[in-house]
Amino acid sequence: MKKAYVASGLAAAAIALFAASAFAGEKNHITVELNTTTRTAYGSMGDARASSDSAQYIGCSLSENGGVLTGLCEVEDSGQHTASCYIPSAQLNAFAQVLATQTTAAYFYFQWNASGQCTYVYSSSESVWTPMVP
Repeated sequence: MKKAYVASGLAAAAIALFAASAFAGEKNHITVELNTTTRTAYGSMGDARASSDSAQYIGCSLSENGGVLTGLCEVEDSGQHTASCYIPSAQLNAFAQVLATQTTAAYFYFQWNASGQCTYVYSSSESVWTPMVP
């Protein structure tokens, strides 16, 4: 019975090692995309920074002025089309927690409604995203 546990443990370890190595070094290059019809935007901060044009940017920020917090997501694509949306005050605390985890290798996807309110914000800070360089 003891041998069965060792064998199954070794098999599980081999599978885990193989699965981990299958994704080692994965890189996703995502330039900024903006669709004003569907009111969606996405992109990697590092790829926007490294783009051949001088227009692309994407990101979200949190600022405070006189005790008033403001959350904002902004984007500009290579064609110099821009959009932004604001974070509703009820979601600012959760939004601040998400932004606190971001690095310079962040990816953003966000949607907004006709009144400019962010309705969905997704952010990922993983090794697959291109980090920003000067």
